[in-house]
Amino acid sequence: RQPRREDDWWTMDQAHAFLAIAGQHRMALAFLLALSTGLREGEILGLRWEDVDWDAHALRIRQVQKRGEDGRYVMGAPKTAASERVVAFDRALERALHQHHAAQGRNRLLMEKDYDDRDLVVCTAVGTPILPSNLRRTFHRLCDQAQVPRIKFHDLRHTHASWLVEQGVDIRTVADRLGHTEVSFTIQTYVHSRVERQRAGAEAIGAQLWRDE
Repeated sequence: RQPRREDDWWTMDQAHAFLAIAGQHRMALAFLLALSTGLREGEILGLRWEDVDWDAHALRIRQVQKRGEDGRYVMGAPKTAASERVVAFDRALERALHQHHAAQGRNRLLMEKDYDDRDLVVCTAVGTPILPSNLRRTFHRLCDQAQVPRIKFHDLRHTHASWLVEQGVDIRTVADRLGHTEVSFTIQTYVHSRVERQRAGAEAIGAQLWRDE
């Protein structure tokens, strides 16, 4: 497997620029979830409120949106045991979840019988699942508006993982958070971040070693 290229993920500044534009969009929480937790697209679109553990500050990945045998999108269980996991979330995302939940509740009352309540965290204005194609189209339009690189929606997950590696989070924890079965897969995928950390360390040592020259 080829390692991720550096242009497959955003810097923190690029993420801030994107969120400044996308923050008020109806799908904003989908982008926040991807950047803050590294969830897969199908995991975000299948996430239910019953899967949000407010006391533990964590998301329980138990349902995903995926293609059925007839090609249509359906809800089902995660593909592997590693994918069915618990993902902790930070306080900023917790506030965003509470705000989104309250706004969704107001909209549900407004729509009354026209609202199809499926308990989805990320959904359409009438409560039904969002199609991946619509999510990706919106994402790329907002990328253009924010004047940031047009990466794939899935690369928001890679962005989150790269940030974790850069922060020195151990690779086993990164693998568990992403739902990878093998740690070796995580290492190969995010080798670029490890190289960057090596380079920074080499520069620090070199500055000391050759300080008299």
